[in-house]
Amino acid sequence: MEELEGLCNIAEETYDEENDGYNEELDDLKEELQALNIEWLEEVVSEDGDLYKLASFDSEAEVGEIMQSDYSQCAFDDQLDYYTQKAMDRV
Repeated sequence: MEELEGLCNIAEETYDEENDGYNEELDDLKEELQALNIEWLEEVVSEDGDLYKLASFDSEAEVGEIMQSDYSQCAFDDQLDYYTQKAMDRV
């Protein structure tokens, strides 16, 4: 993310005093870069964002949470497989 935010500075470092055409294109590019809105991207990849949550999803931990919160009172040894499967189906 920092690299995206620093692109204007990097582009500025390539300024060429002898090439007006290049400099005009560079100015246009910098305007486009400044107009980019990457707030949505920052939100998506943050620890609270959907992409991060999807990439770090742990189905086994989720099954454990469901077992503990919903089925702990009824998942005795003889019914453990049944309730484990029910919890896995909810994930």
